[in-house]
Amino acid sequence: MIRISTLLIAVCFIIHSCNNPETAENNAADNTAGIAKLNDALKKYEAPSQIIKVSAGKPCVVTGRKGTKISINPDDLITESGKPLGQTIEVELKELTSQRQLVSSNAQTVCDGKLLVSGGAYFIGITSNGEKLKLKDGKTLRVQFPELSAQEMGLFYGQRNELGQMNWQKTS
Repeated sequence: MIRISTLLIAVCFIIHSCNNPETAENNAADNTAGIAKLNDALKKYEAPSQIIKVSAGKPCVVTGRKGTKISINPDDLITESGKPLGQTIEVELKELTSQRQLVSSNAQTVCDGKLLVSGGAYFIGITSNGEKLKLKDGKTLRVQFPELSAQEMGLFYGQRNELGQMNWQKTS
């Protein structure tokens, strides 16, 4: 009789644990923490960024190792805080041109759960004196990407979710 009582108590505890919202929240938090640890561990396999320094005094063209060309006009840029640009501009460029690089950089080509054919993925970040720069209203950045595929490609912007997974959305 004691064994049956102990078994019933254990089963009730297990059932209560499965339906306990706190347990579900803890499991979700554990899963999120586990995915964050995995993402951190995978960072060492990411394709490295190229850092290219240029003068903030005149327009120039920055060319990446894989052929990306970025035309930069310092007059079209401002700091996010509104401070003036420093003497130099740092361009961070990441060129992901193979499936292996996309996967190792956690930038899989998926749009709302549907796989995309990729002509490459690129990250461009521009700073001056350690502060992020953005384009002035009405200004644009001219970028030429290397042709990696004969297929016509569209332009997508990537956004990471809370788990660090990339989702690509087509530009309008």
